[in-house]
Amino acid sequence: ASFNSGRALSGSWDGSLKMWDLSSGMATKTLEGHEAAVWRVFADWNSQRALSMGSDNSMRIWDLKEGATTHELSFGGESLQSLNADWNSRRALSGHARGKFLLWDLETGTTVCEFTSNRGAVHCASVDWASDQLLAVLVDGSMQLWDISSGTFRPISHEPSTTCLKSGHLEQVTCLTVDWPSKQVLTASHDGGVRCWDLETGCVTLQWVPHCETVYWLCPHWSSHRLLTASGDHTILYWDLRKGQSVDRLKG
Repeated sequence: ASFNSGRALSGSWDGSLKMWDLSSGMATKTLEGHEAAVWRVFADWNSQRALSMGSDNSMRIWDLKEGATTHELSFGGESLQSLNADWNSRRALSGHARGKFLLWDLETGTTVCEFTSNRGAVHCASVDWASDQLLAVLVDGSMQLWDISSGTFRPISHEPSTTCLKSGHLEQVTCLTVDWPSKQVLTASHDGGVRCWDLETGCVTLQWVPHCETVYWLCPHWSSHRLLTASGDHTILYWDLRKGQSVDRLKG
């Protein structure tokens, strides 16, 4: 969403994308192309373009003014697991089921480079485009830090030999968010747990199990040490990250 321009772009279960006028709450345009649910969308309102990822195992670049696909990104059919994009640098990074990462040029819709983890499928990832760093959580629960410009590992913590960390969650990690300036990381899992990490030391600084079902969403406000978590138990919890205590509970 762009609150300055009063517009938003959403993806739907029916495979369509919709542009919205936030002042009226009305859909202004429907974009069709995906054959199944759209999981991720990244819009650049200045250039009127967008990138989408669908459960039909496809990625598309869109011209929002024309409402049409300009590029369908081809990657050989290996299952898509994650997608991050940065319109300022015109790059995107996709993560795939066999641990492969692809770096894309969004101007041409072509791959710039690829690299592969030695620990299996990618589950979720966060990218700092300014420093070309990638933190990924893999199928075995481990976390790896990469330099995406070279496709090589970066050490986690002060130990040069430490290139991966075990997340410690009892079940699969579902979401990941990173505050790159402070090197703070949050992970959540199907086990209902949330962990806070320090990338400088590789240590867990806080851990708790706030929900009784899967945590699907983490939304931190790092400077105020606040966090929202949303779960399959139909609750949204508001947290004080310094104490690991719930401040409020929203139930629907």
